[in-house]
Amino acid sequence: MSEATQARFEIGFAPDSRTGLLDALITKGFKQDQIIEAGLCALPDKGGKPYDRFRDRIIFPIRDQRGRAIAFGGRAMAADARAKYLNSPETPLFDKGRNLYNLGPAREAAGKTGSLIIAEGYMDVIALFQAGFKHAVAPLGTAITESQLQLMWRVSPEPIITLDGDTAGMRAALRLIDIVLPLLEPGKSLRFSMLPEGLDPDDLIKTSGATAMQTVLDNAKPMVTLLWNRETADKNFDSPERRATLDKSLKSALAKIKDPSIYAHYNDAIRQLRKTLFAPKRSQQKWTPFNKRGPQPALAGTKSSLLARQSTGPEAEARVRESAILFGCLNHPKIAAEFEDDLDRLPFICPDLREICHSLLSHLSDTLSQSQDNQRQRLRELVHTSIEYDAYDKLSSIGQVRDNPYLHPTADLELAAQAIKIDIARQQAILGVMTETREAEAESMGTADEGMTWRLDQAGKAKREADKGGIIDDDQTDGEADLSRNLQALIDQKIWKKDPK
Repeated sequence: MSEATQARFEIGFAPDSRTGLLDALITKGFKQDQIIEAGLCALPDKGGKPYDRFRDRIIFPIRDQRGRAIAFGGRAMAADARAKYLNSPETPLFDKGRNLYNLGPAREAAGKTGSLIIAEGYMDVIALFQAGFKHAVAPLGTAITESQLQLMWRVSPEPIITLDGDTAGMRAALRLIDIVLPLLEPGKSLRFSMLPEGLDPDDLIKTSGATAMQTVLDNAKPMVTLLWNRETADKNFDSPERRATLDKSLKSALAKIKDPSIYAHYNDAIRQLRKTLFAPKRSQQKWTPFNKRGPQPALAGTKSSLLARQSTGPEAEARVRESAILFGCLNHPKIAAEFEDDLDRLPFICPDLREICHSLLSHLSDTLSQSQDNQRQRLRELVHTSIEYDAYDKLSSIGQVRDNPYLHPTADLELAAQAIKIDIARQQAILGVMTETREAEAESMGTADEGMTWRLDQAGKAKREADKGGIIDDDQTDGEADLSRNLQALIDQKIWKKDPK
């Protein structure tokens, strides 16, 4: 450390004396009980005179957010010391799980940089400071706690956890994941940067300079990447059973996430990573769901069968439609693979059916190399294992879905593909209408302007185009009023709830 850095961090030294500090403080008028309560001295287990807690150690004062000294850390000079680093014990002033080293100054610096670095210890913070990274803090001899995470998030929405490039550093990061997942909220997360193997920030800065350290920080990874690496590193997934074990462990980890939006995005990210890991080698000849003449005319058997006339409201209709899509895909995995991107982006109203869709897409690649009958059976089994109930039975419990001839396993592939494609298009169109209506309602406060009317008109056209595919009867389509002329009615009736949940 330079002299300026030593002065900035108030670096001191505790002589190798059993009672040097105790005697000095008593001379200054402090009582023995106060000295012990402050954690500066300790009583022997077998009784006797108190002894200095810090002896023959470099001393690092620990201050709270307001700059008040609340504890000390000591680095041993002797190579054979029982502990290389020693902190003050828990006292009325010091709770190590609720404080961070250098938090006050780092918070001020983070206001200028927009970020916060979490290092492993005192010397890492000081090395970073000397290299120009003044927005660094460190936990105080313990694993990062929930209270410390909240302190970090008050300073920066995405602190960067900087870990030494060794096994212990990686273990610390992996342990942290399970603490953080339940606490995640929009605007509150972590990123992780791993230093080269065997180096800490001081080593890297000395050997390669501050630019190398900045590169490490710039390449910090999101936590979902670390979670994926934890579950997959150095593991072999050459059997369905091993893949099922991976799915179970990932599902258990994701279940810790409380925020539904973050859960959905994590689930999507994990599914994409899984898709990449298990993607089969596709044959050169690609199956297409439609013949060369393009999409076929509406199927008479689909009229009114997928949308129950007795169902009322968008939610009830959506359950039938969403179930029909998934039922057809479970019976025809090859079609599901062709529509994979559409299914991936498809909005679902029903959370349980969204879960089935995610599971179905996650396991598609595990089934496509088998025969058609085996594909169907294997996909059902994998989805069943993943979500822990029989999705096929759930979907087929709806009569309009179960009785539709174009969704059955024996249906012609092209006709089945057309039926599924029509329902996907209708789902996208109807959800588009709902979204536009919600936004218009929020913006208009009951009054439609020209821009909103145009948006609703476009959404209505998309819906009517989907209707022409044959999902509902012609008289229903003809009898629908133009949505742009009924904006006020939709708002007044409050067909769709304002609550985004």
